[in-house]
Amino acid sequence: MPNTSPINNATYPVQKRWLFKQVLMSLPIFFVMIVFVVFQQEDAFVFLVLGMIIVGGGINILIAALRVSCFSYDLDEKFLNIRQGVLSKQERHIPYGVIQEITIGQGIADRVLGLAAISITNASQSGSYNDAYGNSTTVWHGIPISTRRKQSMELLGFRGNLVHIPGLLPAHAEELKTALLAKMKEHESDTGAGL
Repeated sequence: MPNTSPINNATYPVQKRWLFKQVLMSLPIFFVMIVFVVFQQEDAFVFLVLGMIIVGGGINILIAALRVSCFSYDLDEKFLNIRQGVLSKQERHIPYGVIQEITIGQGIADRVLGLAAISITNASQSGSYNDAYGNSTTVWHGIPISTRRKQSMELLGFRGNLVHIPGLLPAHAEELKTALLAKMKEHESDTGAGL
């Protein structure tokens, strides 16, 4: 029996464990700081650096939690709708007819936490794309020719022609991909007018 529940961030949510991925990704930096602290003789300095590590991890989790709470998506009859933004609210409606590629990825941290991410590339801004971390790359005859770091945290939402929804359960990512592919097939003849 097919799933008839609506497809949105309530039925396929970003898991709370994704918040800890932001800290997990910072572990190499924290490890170097801890090794540095071990060789220090002054107790005050040791406590200062350990305090910075704890506060930095807490700030990463807080920022990620704010981003998740201000993010939503849903699939309606004609569009993939995404809303995002903590300070500056943004909304995007992507016609299924302009979606070019849907990929599911699992980095090392994702595998450790039992998560997956889905990336959706669309034709709304041809000639460039953004990866999951906001690196903007210009493509010339199929060759990426420039990359620039735009943000240090994993993208949640959209930037350029990429929609990235991280922190999903692997089964949810697969079901979301299947639903998007079905919507794309229904709207193959749509040209994306009204972008």
